[in-house]
Amino acid sequence: MSHEFLIDNTLKDLERHEGFREKPYFDSRGVLTFGHGLTYITREESLILAHRRLDGVYLKQLRRLFPKLDDLSPARQEVLLNMIYNLGYTGLSKFARMRKAIDDGDFKGAHDEMLDSRWRTHVGARAVELAEKMRRG
Repeated sequence: MSHEFLIDNTLKDLERHEGFREKPYFDSRGVLTFGHGLTYITREESLILAHRRLDGVYLKQLRRLFPKLDDLSPARQEVLLNMIYNLGYTGLSKFARMRKAIDDGDFKGAHDEMLDSRWRTHVGARAVELAEKMRRG
């Protein structure tokens, strides 16, 4: 039996036996569990998942909010990708004045809007760092 065949068949069984939960839950023994019966995730696995989400989901959503995303500097694109990862599409879409400032090329205005938000109170230094990166470009 090939290695891939073994892994693929076992994954099919795990899908049936463990099921899948996208949000954490407590299993029958009270152990915090997620996914297909996982109880922990390694740093490497988390980075792989984060990379896939950034590339496969959030970048596409960001392009819907910012049709001229590619015209922005890489630093400003990074800020927006960081924000959509943190806030989600709906959360970032609520930054209407910041989005307008970016569309107008007013990066100081975008900086100010980022800092004049509830988001800043939630993430603290992260908001200050990202706002400054937006301003500087």
